[in-house]
Amino acid sequence: MQLKCVGDIDNACVKCSNLGIECVRSQKDGEATASRSLPLLPSDNSRSMVVSPTTLLPSTYNPQRSQINNPDVEHEHPPAAPPQQGRELEGLPPITDVPLASTPLGQLPTGKELEDLVQLYFSSVHHFGFFAFIHQLHFNRLLSKGKAPRELTLMMIASAMRFATKATPENLAKADAWANTAISSLLPRMYQGFGAIQLMTLLLAQHYDLNRGNFTSAWLLGANCTRMMQMMSLQTFDRTYPAKFASNLRLSPLLSCEALRRVAWSTFYVDTIVDGGRYGFHIVDEKAYRLQLPCDQASFLADETVVTEPLFYNPADAANANAANLDRAPLDMSAYLLRTAAARRRALHFAFRASHKEQSVDQLSTELVAIEADIEEVIAALPKRFHFNSDNMFLHRDRLITFILLHILRHNLFIVIGRAALQVYQGDPAKSELVAGARRNRISHALPIAGLISEGLKAGISFDPQIGVQAYVALEILLFEPRRLSETDPFVDPKAPELMEAIAHLLTVIRDIAERSEFVKQLHIEAVLRLLRSDCTHLLNQTDFAAFRSEYRLVGQDAAEYDFRDFRWAKLERIRRGAESSSTNAARDEALLEYKVGEETTAPPSAAPSPRLDAMDVRNALRPPSSSTTTTATAQPLPYAEQANAPLDLSEAQGVEAGDITHIAQPWWGLAQPENADQAFSLDYSWLLDDSGLPWSQNSGDLTRAFPQM
Repeated sequence: MQLKCVGDIDNACVKCSNLGIECVRSQKDGEATASRSLPLLPSDNSRSMVVSPTTLLPSTYNPQRSQINNPDVEHEHPPAAPPQQGRELEGLPPITDVPLASTPLGQLPTGKELEDLVQLYFSSVHHFGFFAFIHQLHFNRLLSKGKAPRELTLMMIASAMRFATKATPENLAKADAWANTAISSLLPRMYQGFGAIQLMTLLLAQHYDLNRGNFTSAWLLGANCTRMMQMMSLQTFDRTYPAKFASNLRLSPLLSCEALRRVAWSTFYVDTIVDGGRYGFHIVDEKAYRLQLPCDQASFLADETVVTEPLFYNPADAANANAANLDRAPLDMSAYLLRTAAARRRALHFAFRASHKEQSVDQLSTELVAIEADIEEVIAALPKRFHFNSDNMFLHRDRLITFILLHILRHNLFIVIGRAALQVYQGDPAKSELVAGARRNRISHALPIAGLISEGLKAGISFDPQIGVQAYVALEILLFEPRRLSETDPFVDPKAPELMEAIAHLLTVIRDIAERSEFVKQLHIEAVLRLLRSDCTHLLNQTDFAAFRSEYRLVGQDAAEYDFRDFRWAKLERIRRGAESSSTNAARDEALLEYKVGEETTAPPSAAPSPRLDAMDVRNALRPPSSSTTTTATAQPLPYAEQANAPLDLSEAQGVEAGDITHIAQPWWGLAQPENADQAFSLDYSWLLDDSGLPWSQNSGDLTRAFPQM
């Protein structure tokens, strides 16, 4: 049977497309076309055959908005506005009640299902902190033509399925399968060559693995992301690359200057989260970043070349004198999120050092004052358009996820520095009167975090899992700090209605995120444990009790605050994977020193013969045979002149057979190369941005065909 091509000319075969005529294909050809890794989206006539996962969409999702822009008519039809960021569609059944297209696990879906998942990604995970580096319009156009990067697309839809749909076992299994396909395909090739698109994919993979319980993988992927970014010099983008790429540089549309800057900042943000506040564990140095912060969304989507500000901007600084007269575009909301994350890490590192008492109380007190002034400057620099109020909530309703995360982290700044202040004050009896004030200050910032989360719950947003961590920290403060204050102040009620209501909101979001994040699931168990110990059982429900009775083991619990500096996630992962070295003393750091799965080796292996490479061995080998019978105690060293004439037994001196030393006579390799081998390489770094690993000038023809996106 013959099938006539439908849709625009992009759906025709190559021959008919070149001739500009109508294409007629056989059934077999049509099936082959449909089986591509990134197929073209079906036409409007054929979409009725694909069952749409409608409940994958946000609560206020408008199906008309999901239409991908046609690049041929982009000037006639403006891009549709993104949907609001809810999770379930009113009046529609839950996702498990809607039969999806029977796509095998791990295989990229097609048609409306793929389109809806991508749209869901851009209305949810794209606004997590900080993943706003994919240009939505360019990606949609690549997707409509079947040219979107496959692994990146898989990680996008896996993230959307895990973090923005109903957390059923079926949905999580589908998401994990897509993520596994992307990661297993990308990692082996990454060590031979990569570009910025592969870095985008790995940033999403790191976040995904962290939240599905693969802590070890996430920890190492974070380091990989940093090294990839540094090899492409993205952290010094504005110093390394031109303001505009050359017209003959055929990069992917996803690799605009602003997108590449955002990839560098995403790597920075990941590093601020991964180190967990452990001083010295970070890989990225904020002072080494030589690029501007993200511009506003309108300039990014319009591909405008604009100038913003660096992470640390001082108009009086001579380094900024050249850019002082330039027209500056407004900073994006994410720029203030990045500045807040950077300040938070500085505060965490100070708190870490204060807890270990590495300096005197006077030195720590002086540094505390400087850190507090730094935080106040970061807080005061936020423009009014980003202040939290009802009007701005409406103004930023399409980015409410980022908006709420920004303000939660701003409050967390004061919580962290308050923790550090307690460490300093408790070490000096003269400052003991300041302890109560520090505790009250922490409570005063934990309560608004609960209020912000309440607003997000009412709006039905898909919460960034990092909010689950901040909610847990606030819950601990509202549980324990009032109790400590009540020991000296009888007017403090640890179970005041205001506190109980706030704790209920915090527990709700922890419970919700725990369904899709193994990282937060452990904190959920920790929260239940502390609520039980604090006689707050009335706040718990059956889900909480089920979590507490789950198979997840509590490792080295504290009576009060959870210590995020401990690698407890890695210890739990080893227990889950059955590592025998973790079966005893699982809470101790020694459990991380060796990893064994399977039979334990009880007896140490026999030592291999040691090569005789010590200077004493060589000295003894230089002696004539007659001296070998002399005891060590009576042996006298030979005069140097006699040693020089003595026979040299290299096989004895080096512990090898005589036949094995013939390679010593071979010449050194590589000395015939030019003295400065680097002169053979171009100083133009732009070729590193592509995954081919070759300068563009060495390639000819259609590079998108010669080097397809991974």
